[in-house]
Amino acid sequence: MKSNQPSRWPALAFLLLASPWAIAADPVPPAPGRPPAAAPPTAAAPAGDMTVDQALDALDQRGQDLRSFDGNVSLKELDANTMLGNARGQAAKIRQDAAAYKGQVVQNAEGEAARFVSVYNQYVKEAI
Repeated sequence: MKSNQPSRWPALAFLLLASPWAIAADPVPPAPGRPPAAAPPTAAAPAGDMTVDQALDALDQRGQDLRSFDGNVSLKELDANTMLGNARGQAAKIRQDAAAYKGQVVQNAEGEAARFVSVYNQYVKEAI
């Protein structure tokens, strides 16, 4: 059964493909009164050809010029009983949705069968 939630794979693929260009991008401008830092010697290498050490050095260089790092982070801890309750609720909703869909499909099929029988009976009367 397909989920109504969007797939996370496109976002993950984008991040993986975009990360070499983000590493090679220009760093944040230095603070006023501070001379700009020299580019690392490996920064000239194409992003796709970087080794792990070169990528880590480039990230370290970007971190040196970083003036602030703010983020809105929250931690939500759930105990096993809460997670189990949530999972049971989701499973019940899936079962309810499946039963409703089954009823709809059966009703449609019964209606089409009744229409077919009606048309068939009319055909048999006219053929005789």
